[in-house]
Amino acid sequence: MGLVRLPDDRLVVLLAEHVFGRSRRCDTVVEDPDTSSRHALFFWHDEQWWVRDLGSTNGTFVNGEAIAGGKAIALSVKDVVKLANHSLSLQETSAPNPAVLCLDTGELQTGEPSLILIPNADEPTASAYLAKGSQWWLDIEGQSSELVDGQIFRHNERNYRFFSGGKFAPTAQHATSTLRLSELELEFRVSLDEEHVELAGQGGGRRFDLGSRACNYVLLTLARQRQHDGADASLPETSHGWVDSLDLLKMLGCNETKLSVDICRIRQVFSKAGFDDASDIIERRRGTRQLRLGLANVTIVQV
Repeated sequence: MGLVRLPDDRLVVLLAEHVFGRSRRCDTVVEDPDTSSRHALFFWHDEQWWVRDLGSTNGTFVNGEAIAGGKAIALSVKDVVKLANHSLSLQETSAPNPAVLCLDTGELQTGEPSLILIPNADEPTASAYLAKGSQWWLDIEGQSSELVDGQIFRHNERNYRFFSGGKFAPTAQHATSTLRLSELELEFRVSLDEEHVELAGQGGGRRFDLGSRACNYVLLTLARQRQHDGADASLPETSHGWVDSLDLLKMLGCNETKLSVDICRIRQVFSKAGFDDASDIIERRRGTRQLRLGLANVTIVQV
C-alpha cells in the first residue's frame, strides 16, 4: 500500500484516491494556512502511485521540482512531496490494500482484499472483514460493528486506525483469477471419532485441498446445522443454518476467544486459497449474535 510519513512523524495509509488539503472533507487534513483547501491528489494508476496538484495557490513539489498544472508525477519510495510548506515522505509504494495501524506501537498490519487479521496473521484475536463485497466490519469476541475509513478502535488495550485501501479497478490478471464462494462445492471428510476434519472443495475448474485443522470443526458444526435446516421444506433458504454464538460455544465446548480465533483462521485459509470473498465463508446476521456457514453446497462424508 502507499504509506506516507507526515512532518510530525505520523503515518498515513493512502486510499486509492487520496486528497490532501486544508478542508475537513479531505482524506488527510493539512493544518497549514498556506495549503489550499484541496491541495493535491495521490492516486494509484497503472501499477504505481502518482501525485497531481489540484490547482493550489502555493504549488506542489516532488523532490524540489514543481508539478506543472494538470500533470501528474509518478512516485517512488523516499520521494518527498511538498504541499506549500508541508513535506510528506513516501515510505512504501505498493498497491493499495486494507490495513490497520496500531497507534500505540506504529506497527502496520496489512491484509488481503477482504480480510485483515489483528494484531497479526500469526496470532489473530480479532479481524476486520469485507462482508458481501460492500461493507467492512470489525469482529471482536463475537461482536461485530461497522467500520469506516480512518476509524479508530480499541482492542486488547491498544488503539488502532482502520484503512480500507479504497476501491480501484483490478488488473486483467486479477480479474481472471477471481474465485467466488458461490462457485465452490465444499466437502468435509470426518474421521469416525471426529478427531480429524479434512476440508476440500472444487470450483472454477479447480480442486482445493484446504487441509485438516482444528478450526475446521467450527465449519463442520455450522455445515450440519445448515443441512439440518435445509431438510425442512417449511423453512426459507434465508433461514437455513443460523446459530446463536452462545449456543455454538456450547456445541463446541470452547470460549468466545477460542471461537473468535478459529473464525479468523478459517477466513485466512479461504483467503489464501484465492477467494476474494473469503470472509463470507462465515456470515454474521446483522444486529444479532447469530452466524452461519456462508454457502449451501456442502457434502459431509465419514471416513
